[in-house]
Amino acid sequence: GQAKYDSAAQIRAYVDLHFGRGAEKTHLPAVMDHAVRFPQRCAELLADHASTRGAFLDVGCAVGGASLAAAASFDNVLGFDYSRAFADVARTLAAGLPVQVDRDETLAVPAEPRCHFLHGDATDAAFLDQCIDDHGPFDAVLAANLLCRLPNPHVFLDHLPKLLRPGAVVLLASPYSFMTQYTPDRAHWLDAASLKHKMTHDLGFLQVLDVDLPLLIKDHDRKYQYIISHGLLFRKPMSN
Repeated sequence: GQAKYDSAAQIRAYVDLHFGRGAEKTHLPAVMDHAVRFPQRCAELLADHASTRGAFLDVGCAVGGASLAAAASFDNVLGFDYSRAFADVARTLAAGLPVQVDRDETLAVPAEPRCHFLHGDATDAAFLDQCIDDHGPFDAVLAANLLCRLPNPHVFLDHLPKLLRPGAVVLLASPYSFMTQYTPDRAHWLDAASLKHKMTHDLGFLQVLDVDLPLLIKDHDRKYQYIISHGLLFRKPMSN
């Protein structure tokens, strides 16, 4: 699993997804505009619904597009990814340094000192606890297209009450494209109904929003993957 996300081709694809590199050179029609800026739209949804804007956690941050967008609204942003290559790209971009994404093309964005990026595992309870100690608890947590790439997403979900401060919000976005390659035990797979039940009945969160979040992953200028991620936004009750 991780080797796929560390490849140069995947880094290029995710740089395109997160930052729209080379959009002016593509053949993408205007009718698809609703599916661009997926990471930024996720960060903006959380900013719109967060009651306080202190600490933001981006779980499975990839190359950092959502984290960098969140820095416009939150005081402190932590992103981590299981792919070391993705985390390295995000860290380099946040430092204002260029990243080589093609043989003849680089990407650079303005430096963002409020963003910090780590290599980490969303199912490692000790690592999550360290994130809380160093940067949290969090006012907003994003897990975008993450759950169906975890060996057991329930381990991460069960840690959310600790990760979030009372009144904080979490956005879980997933196409529910579970595969045994990533999640071997089918008993750990989730769909919309079971995820809602887990979050509200088992963990005591309040559902705030249910929305489709389309996105595009570029294979090349004339071929894209069109994915409709399901966005569920929950709030931790003030009493928990």
